[in-house]
Amino acid sequence: MALKIRSRDVIHKSDVGGVALNLATPAEVEAAAREMNDKIARAFPGARREGFIVQEMIHRVGAYELIAGISTDATFGPVILFGHGGTAVEIVRDKSLELPPLNTALARAQIERTRIAALLKGFRDRPAADIDAVVNVLIQLSRIAADHAEISEIDINPLLCDTRGVIAVDCRIRVSAAVGSAQSRLAIRPYPQTLESEIHTPEGQLFAVRPIKPEDEPALRHFADEVDTRDLWHGFFAPLRDRTHETAARLSQIDYDREMTLVAWDGARVAGLARSTADPDFEAGECAVIIRADLREKGLARQMFQALLRAIAAQGVRRAVLVFPETETRMLTLAGDLGFDLAVAPDDASQVRASKSLQS
Repeated sequence: MALKIRSRDVIHKSDVGGVALNLATPAEVEAAAREMNDKIARAFPGARREGFIVQEMIHRVGAYELIAGISTDATFGPVILFGHGGTAVEIVRDKSLELPPLNTALARAQIERTRIAALLKGFRDRPAADIDAVVNVLIQLSRIAADHAEISEIDINPLLCDTRGVIAVDCRIRVSAAVGSAQSRLAIRPYPQTLESEIHTPEGQLFAVRPIKPEDEPALRHFADEVDTRDLWHGFFAPLRDRTHETAARLSQIDYDREMTLVAWDGARVAGLARSTADPDFEAGECAVIIRADLREKGLARQMFQALLRAIAAQGVRRAVLVFPETETRMLTLAGDLGFDLAVAPDDASQVRASKSLQS
């Protein structure tokens, strides 16, 4: 068994003799507890001693000791920590920080910024550790930060890692009174999963609609080859003409705050995009939609626009705005069907400016 002191005042148990390992009998556990109690009373007389923690001894010979957790920065809010763990963590100082929310790519990049990442890949007679399991830990910590405003710190040290995966040997969690929502603390807005929905054509063909993700970039480049170039008149989508990685990356990496882009999927292919960008005060958000050339007559534009209006209303945008050439009869019909007020654009008589209040 492993025996540990239980005290909210003892942060690093090993430093004050608060950990005893490889105890084989009840008598050994009792003797270790008495000795531990005396040590801590001498080393840390003011500590509140609330008992002991008795745990099964974990034997993972050759496992790497890692540290993972959450800390709270005064400026940026929750921050995810990863690095080389163990009792010498402050001496080794091999760690990296990342702002949540994390996805697989960000978590892997965070791991790669540490020196211990090279060891985790294996060397000489040491097999590679299960790095995917470490990635999953960091992503789960990111989700905790996004979901629980009352958690200000998590310190998992050591997190043992080898070919069999990971296991947390010790963990400390600090909670405090929550101020605001959990997601309002984040410097980067998390992916808004609640905006996922479905739409369908009159024939019953189903399309999954969700907010765009950075990993959609390759599919966007393919989508650029499948749209009618005459539909690229709006500034939101005109960059698709370039068909470059940089262009698609700019469209797929958004902040989910003032920006929102919904993407409709036809299996593994993009069927359409609906996008909005709001002003800093969220008074108005300019919107646009584009549908794949072979699906333009299926009624997807209307349904995607309706989904987009619901999404930006949830963001707090007070008015939706459409600006389009007067020759775009499809947009003229769509705006009228959705209850937009139509007017000539004040700065260009060849453009129509349509607006709709989202207050209700």
